[in-house]
Amino acid sequence: MEPSRKENTEETLDENRLRIRKLYEKKLHDRKLRIYEEALEEAIRREKMNVSVIVKFGVKFETKFGQELKVVGNIAELGNWNVDNGLTMKWTEGSFWTANVKIVPNSKIENIEYKYVLTNSSSKAHVWEPGKNHSVQISSDTLRELQLTDAWGGGGLY
Repeated sequence: MEPSRKENTEETLDENRLRIRKLYEKKLHDRKLRIYEEALEEAIRREKMNVSVIVKFGVKFETKFGQELKVVGNIAELGNWNVDNGLTMKWTEGSFWTANVKIVPNSKIENIEYKYVLTNSSSKAHVWEPGKNHSVQISSDTLRELQLTDAWGGGGLY
């Protein structure tokens, strides 16, 4: 006995439904996979943004009463080359000046240039460190702490 037209139609409909369901399940799986991949990329991006580096500056320099040193450089944390906004250092035993700053590197490698500046609390006169700028590169892959010990006028040679 030959299947009726109605049975053929129902069989064809069932096959179409099954094919559509498999196609839907594949698209759903692909979409979930894409969403998970995008979420992972975003989590990694945010984690890198939250990575900060503590940069510890140090330089030996003899000062007189009322004088202090600042670190001034090409990033906002160091005053963007403006002495008034620079990072004020603290004097420690042996005339060694120190300052710490938290820097959140961009996603690319960031080249930080800086100089030490002698300031005087009784006047607006500043004495910039002679020589080339000190330079250091940091990125989100840099260690969490970076110790920079320089020599006055060394321009990053030490």
